[in-house]
Amino acid sequence: MNKHKYFFILTLLFIAVIFTLSACNDESSKVCQHQWIEADCHYPKTCRICQVTDGEALGHSFIEATCTEPKTCARCNLKEGNALGHNYRRVETAPTCTEQGYTTHTCGVCGDTKVDTYIESTGHTEVVDKAVVPTCTTTGLTEGKHCNVCGEILVAQIEIETKPHNFTGKIISNEYLCSAATNNSPAKYYYSCQICKEKGVETFEYGSPLLNVWYYDYYVDYQFGYETDEWYIKTTELIDGTFENSASENLSLFAEVLYDCNDEISIFLYQYADIDYIVKNGSSSYKDYYKIVIRNENGQTCEARGQMWPGGDRIYIIDTYQDEVYYLMTTSDNLQFFIQDEFFPTTQYRFNVDMNNFNDVLDEILPEDEHIHSYTTSIVESTCLENGYKLYSCECGDYFCTDFTPLKEHNIEHGICTECETVTDTYYALAYYVKCNGTEQENGKFYITFKEEYSSTKTFTYYIYTDSNAATVSFYMLESDSSSSPSVTLITLNLNYDDNHEVIMEFHTSAGSS
Repeated sequence: MNKHKYFFILTLLFIAVIFTLSACNDESSKVCQHQWIEADCHYPKTCRICQVTDGEALGHSFIEATCTEPKTCARCNLKEGNALGHNYRRVETAPTCTEQGYTTHTCGVCGDTKVDTYIESTGHTEVVDKAVVPTCTTTGLTEGKHCNVCGEILVAQIEIETKPHNFTGKIISNEYLCSAATNNSPAKYYYSCQICKEKGVETFEYGSPLLNVWYYDYYVDYQFGYETDEWYIKTTELIDGTFENSASENLSLFAEVLYDCNDEISIFLYQYADIDYIVKNGSSSYKDYYKIVIRNENGQTCEARGQMWPGGDRIYIIDTYQDEVYYLMTTSDNLQFFIQDEFFPTTQYRFNVDMNNFNDVLDEILPEDEHIHSYTTSIVESTCLENGYKLYSCECGDYFCTDFTPLKEHNIEHGICTECETVTDTYYALAYYVKCNGTEQENGKFYITFKEEYSSTKTFTYYIYTDSNAATVSFYMLESDSSSSPSVTLITLNLNYDDNHEVIMEFHTSAGSS
């Protein structure tokens, strides 16, 4: 390259630089293509070419101090002061059977946590789960173990299969009854399992064939021979028994027991087990009387009395005793009868009656609006006015009483019984509308008794007893005795008391007409 060309090029470059510089410094031209540097915390927005600025510096944007960092500018990361430090709260977690215990420290400001102070786990607290013996209806279990604290199964119990039934038990009750006894065979019952009492299918016999079976029939009109609508219940067969008299003992006997629609209970007796030797009343004028004792299988006893009408051939239970005999007949399985002639006490009859189906027959024949009485018993204690007794009552309202107890003695105080208020003196006065110190008493009455007979002028001397503190008492007096009409007198008294708190003032009054 020649020297002139080199010089020419340098000249052009110089002119270009001078022109550029003059353009940037020429305020009127403003032709600079700014390249801005954004404003920050310390400097405003500035052109990197011409250094011209726009606006103000932004200033710091501080983020408040935290537990681990001081106050810090979000743009320039300038830091001021110190970090706040953690504010830990302590929580202790107890050890369990399988987990360690420990202490947790949690900052209440930022949530930071740390764990320390570890404690070993406690281990399980074993409890034995007892074995369960299997039965024929429930499975069993082997012995096991579990933790008494957390409930975890440590040794699982294993189920054991049920046992087979053992049908060799013999239970005599209606639940196991297969068939009732008949005249030809005893009752049959199902065998029961010795373990669970379940009823089996095989049966066994128990007891003896029936001595008798009850049935119902109807009385026949004795004049025209037609069947009436009055029913009776009796045994299908004669009942075996024994009798004795002054000459012989243990003689054969047949007996029959009847119950009919009129609640009559009657007994036929056939000596020597011969129907031709029926016991009769040979008198045409007088009744024969019999002592009758009846006892059931539980030892419950009824002492009754029977009568045989003149020329009659059966013993009727006297009305007074019918309810008690009926009660035994409807609540017993077997009844023992002892009958003694009251005129000839050495003549005695004994027999047993099986009551097996008596209630079934009675329930069948009773009208729809009647039922077999079901009595409950209660004891009514005697008082000084009424005898005590044993009360048998049915829910339908029917009742009867037995075992009467004597009256209690009166408990006498001041001539009056404290139990029944009976006045024991010949004469008495009953006061009504009693007022003490002008105030009416709650009981409204009290008794005044006296010891002296009234005179011809009908003047009485009274002795008053009261437990009040009244200074005065006023009342209307009803005076009576067994020989005169009652009279009424108004009395007002001033009262004086002795050391026993009894009124000691006597007063006199003449009875007037009411």
